[in-house]
Amino acid sequence: MLKTSLYIAISLCLVGAAAVVYGDVSCGGTKCYGGKIKQVTYCTCPYNFGVMLEIDDKSSPTGSLKIFYDPMKSLLRSRNNIWKAGPQVIGAYTPSVRYCEMISHDGCDYYDVTKGTIDNKKGIGTSN
Repeated sequence: MLKTSLYIAISLCLVGAAAVVYGDVSCGGTKCYGGKIKQVTYCTCPYNFGVMLEIDDKSSPTGSLKIFYDPMKSLLRSRNNIWKAGPQVIGAYTPSVRYCEMISHDGCDYYDVTKGTIDNKKGIGTSN
């Protein structure tokens, strides 16, 4: 019994240490993130409509993560407060290149690129 408990304790420590590795954190096929929203940009072009969020992400090697909220593909959890800078957020995104473009006088202009799209299972949730 003591030997089995010791094996379980060592295994849990190893799994826990692997989960705390600095860098992109995996969440079962998606990537996890968490931190404060630093900037919100509204992407207004009809074929790429959504919101680009820049997050002070604690799991990112650069400390910053740009992700895309697509109202047709992303799940927005309770409190729904992603529309301004400030709130703490946590969730998951699917890695992909997603462009933020804005309507201009001659069509749509490229603004920035994101690292992925907020997923529709874990989604995004805010603290307030």
